[in-house]
Amino acid sequence: MNRKQRRRLAKSASSVAAGSGPGPASPAFDAGDALALLSGLVRQVRPAAVTLPEAAPAVPTERAPPVPSLDPQARDENIATTCYYLAMDALRGGRTPETLARAVAAVAAHADRLWAEARREVEAGDKPKIACKAGCGWCCHQTITVAPVEAVAIAAHVRDKFTAEARTALHQRLAAFVEQIGALSAAERARRQVPCSYLVDGACSIYEVRPLRCRGVHSRDVGHCIWRYEYPDAARTDGRSRVGAGPYVVESARIMNAALAGLARACRDLGLLVDSLDIEAATHAALDTPQVEARFLAGAPVFSGLIKGSQTA
Repeated sequence: MNRKQRRRLAKSASSVAAGSGPGPASPAFDAGDALALLSGLVRQVRPAAVTLPEAAPAVPTERAPPVPSLDPQARDENIATTCYYLAMDALRGGRTPETLARAVAAVAAHADRLWAEARREVEAGDKPKIACKAGCGWCCHQTITVAPVEAVAIAAHVRDKFTAEARTALHQRLAAFVEQIGALSAAERARRQVPCSYLVDGACSIYEVRPLRCRGVHSRDVGHCIWRYEYPDAARTDGRSRVGAGPYVVESARIMNAALAGLARACRDLGLLVDSLDIEAATHAALDTPQVEARFLAGAPVFSGLIKGSQTA
């Protein structure tokens, strides 16, 4: 390679190193010299080596086996245990009207959440949807039992949320019910088609604090509910009225009954009354008792005249 060719090669190399790109190829370039030059330039501008992350492990195509679901009895016990601790945690903060209301509300809220989750499966596929809706009160003409702690919470809600006129009207309905209907059997009450004292214009006036047993009643067939209302004697012996045989949803009743069991267990451990009481008679007594929450929590015999037998919630 002569002097002129060397100058031309040096000029071309300076141009590439400066980033302006190589000039037009010269037929005088030796192929070996050109490859050596380009390799040297590439080594100068090549970025530092980058360590690439290892490839992520392949995702298995088979899904992991599902976690086996609990059998109904174990699931009910889990619900009861959770509700027990919810109530205990609230009441351990001190026996006050506020903690009592918090305990009942916490149990009801937990049970409502569980039922909301279960309802999706209950109504999945081609299963009939639940027919219950606002303004449908056909099921509100039967005997409803409550735990004493629920009756106290309902009375407090009425005292704090109802207007004076609404409280007076309710008190009159409850007094008339206790006097005229209270001593009748469940069958005799059904025959008289007497509505719940808290049913006002077809809607539950204490829906926010309604008892757990009320929360558990759901039907897929409003026609059946009307038939039970109109023909109570036939309904009592009809197979469709039995658990698992008719339009009534078993899942919601199981959840609410388990929650009620947990709430009752907490009350029992705290030395509070746990007998199952008629909602009208119990709330009538609670509304007639000044400072009913404090008296109930102190063990006063708020419901002593209503206890019949040893039924527990």
